[in-house]
This record gives sequence, structure tokens and C-alpha cells, in this order.
Amino acid sequence: MKETIKNFKRFNQNKYLVAWIDALAKNEFMGRSIIFVGNHSDEGNLNFLNKIKFSVPTVFPGFLLNKFIIKFFNKFYYFIHKNNKKIKQSLDNFFYPLDSIGNWNNLYGKNGFIQIQVLIVENNFEEIICKILKFFQDKKQLSFLSTLKELGHGNKNYLSFPSKGYTLTLDLKMNKDLESIYKEFELLLAQYKTKIYLTKDSFMSKKYFEDTYKELNKFKEIKNRHDPLNIIESIQSKRLGF
Repeated sequence: MKETIKNFKRFNQNKYLVAWIDALAKNEFMGRSIIFVGNHSDEGNLNFLNKIKFSVPTVFPGFLLNKFIIKFFNKFYYFIHKNNKKIKQSLDNFFYPLDSIGNWNNLYGKNGFIQIQVLIVENNFEEIICKILKFFQDKKQLSFLSTLKELGHGNKNYLSFPSKGYTLTLDLKMNKDLESIYKEFELLLAQYKTKIYLTKDSFMSKKYFEDTYKELNKFKEIKNRHDPLNIIESIQSKRLGF
């Protein structure tokens, strides 16, 4: 993990920077990553062409996406990317690599998946990221795709997510234990300066939301002024109390 953060600093002058993390790697390999660096080509040819190589059938047995398959995929993916390579890609292939697989979400089976995106604001990024990865490993909740990005300073929007720090994203196959496990996860996050991305939230508690989105009351004032009857609402807004 230390090497990953170090290289984020090293490549920070580039336009785009994201790391794929092997969320199943343990011990001295924990945080093992491939960092993708991108800049626009000088030739100015904006190619959006994205060729779908194959599609996942609608009926796909979710049990095939198991610990052994994910471990094999992670090792293979790390192996083919571990050496420095410089290639030219279309915009779609760089920003949306999964979209080269049609209906890729079917890999998770009929129950689908959820994505959790955590913002870590404290300076001890490495320690907190490793604790998060270990938490889900211990709970046997396997993330098929995990990414790490560094964010800059936030803005003044009341429900804005970004702030200076690192954001870790985990894709987890939906199952009957995940909601109760998430409650334990929130207790871990509450020990640090963290935040969950609202757009990708499925389980966040009202308390954690109120504690981490500091400008919430200002948003509520505007909401109540323009929508006093709460005509505009959602399942999420009911759960989080806004």
C-alpha cells in the first residue's frame, strides 16, 4: 500500500490517475495495485469507438464469481499489467474499460451487486485503506473490482462528496449478510474522517450521514423552503432523513 501511495505522488502531474487494487491480496501484498495514468493525445483525434468483444448472458450463475475465480483473475490481471506500458486508447476504452464486455453486470448473478465508495480525509491513508480491505476479507465479502483515486479540494455545495484525500471503491456481490456487515463497517469508518458517496449508497445510516455531511442542515433549509410538502423524495431520502 505504501508503494501505491508513493507512486500516486510521483505521477500526480498527469491529467488522469487511477489505481486498480487487488482487494484479496494479504499480508505484505496488501494494497497491491496497478496505476493507470492518462493524458490526451496531441494529435487531437477524439476517438470514442468502443468495440464490445463479448457479452455476458442475461441468465448467468452468480456462484461462478467466487473466491477462486476472483483470486485467479486478480493474479492474471496484475501479471499482464505489472510492467510499464505506454499505449494509445480511445476515450471510452480508457474511462470505461468494463464496457468492452456487454452486460458485464450479469456476472454478479440475479441479485446484482452494490458499490461502496469511501472518502478518506485523514493523513494516515495507508493504514485506513488496509483496515477497510482486511475488514471485507475477514467477512468474506469479495470485491471483484476495487479502485483508488486521489481527490483534490472540495467545493461549497451542501451535499458535495469530494474533499482532499483518497477515495476507495469496492464492488460487492449482493447477498443476505451484506446489510448487517455494512453496519459493522460503518462503526469502523466512524473512527476516522471518512465519508460515503451518496450517489452509490445503499446502506448508509442516518447518523453516519448527519455526522459526515456537515452542510446538511443548510440543504434541508432550502429543501423545506421549496418543497414543504415533501413531494420530491426517494427511498434513500426517507432512510437518511432528508
